[in-house]
Amino acid sequence: MEKELNQISFTAASAPFPAWVSARTSDVIRHSAANRRRRVLIWDGIIVALGMLLPASAFALARHFHAWAHGACSCLPGLILEYGPAGLLASLGLAGVLWVLTRRNRARLFVEEQLRLANERMETELEAAAQVQRALLPTSLPGVSTISFGSRFRPSKKLAGDIFDVFSLNESWIGLYALDVSGHGTAAALLSVAVHRALSPLHGQSSLVREQVGADYVAVPPSEVLKQLNERFQMNPSTRQYFTILYGVVNTETMEFRYACGGHPAPVHVPGNRPGGLLKGSGFPVGLFTEAEYEEYVVHLSPGDRFYLYSDGVTDATDAGGRDFGVERLFQILSRWREASLEDSLSCLFQEIQKWTLDDDATVIGFEVGGPAE
Repeated sequence: MEKELNQISFTAASAPFPAWVSARTSDVIRHSAANRRRRVLIWDGIIVALGMLLPASAFALARHFHAWAHGACSCLPGLILEYGPAGLLASLGLAGVLWVLTRRNRARLFVEEQLRLANERMETELEAAAQVQRALLPTSLPGVSTISFGSRFRPSKKLAGDIFDVFSLNESWIGLYALDVSGHGTAAALLSVAVHRALSPLHGQSSLVREQVGADYVAVPPSEVLKQLNERFQMNPSTRQYFTILYGVVNTETMEFRYACGGHPAPVHVPGNRPGGLLKGSGFPVGLFTEAEYEEYVVHLSPGDRFYLYSDGVTDATDAGGRDFGVERLFQILSRWREASLEDSLSCLFQEIQKWTLDDDATVIGFEVGGPAE
């Protein structure tokens, strides 16, 4: 994500929320443990000092009153008196040190156990949040006689900043988008879920993506959808989060694909039997500039055409030599598998991507126009 925005005058970045939570939790536990260790250390010093001074004082008194002490300690065959003050103090000191180390080790084990329990609770909560996020992804894509859809999704961590959807707007319009939030972890996932909710068509009423005109609904132009998103989701200075998105609508009657880009990679076009390539598409990421405008692009669909929407986590994947996967390689792989089914082309693409190192979430949506290729 950040790679494509190097030319922008500032960079919006956000630290992963799980790391922040972990740091705060660890700080609280460490602060409590530090206070406890200080108290333990003070009492250890007092007890060790008393443990050394009292026997040493008794030893001195015994030496001073030798005859009386020898008679009183006859049960010990004079071992204490014969041991000597230096040996006695050394033994007492060693015993005290061992006792202190044992207590400090127990305190360390206590802190480690608290940290382990906190991490386990956090992992459980993250897994529950990841399940909720996965439940938002479409389990079945709209199926019409003229156009088929497919998708693949792979998060880089449990919680993803990527999200996508394909949904029906009315009998002839289908909406779809691929979205990528800056950063990773819970903070990025929360924003992606909020945008997903804003883009979901509401049952029986108007929403951000469709408007009611009389008894019917009409699709809101993609450029207007991005403009409204930019107004709603301006970057918060405290979080410094923004997102990129490609939103489009497909008309199954007029066979048009209309889309707008908000800092997101443009779609790849793989036609049936003629040259294809990367389509046009540019625009500012959503949330960076309050007055951003978005251009709308129109593509007329022909039988056999395939279009792929993807996140930059796909093209930014790197190999051991530091080479990017890149758009050209993406197009070559999709073109090579043009004769295979749409689903097989997506599967083969992800098999190739998995050979590279993915540092970001990866999303690909594909749709194909039915009928024989022209």
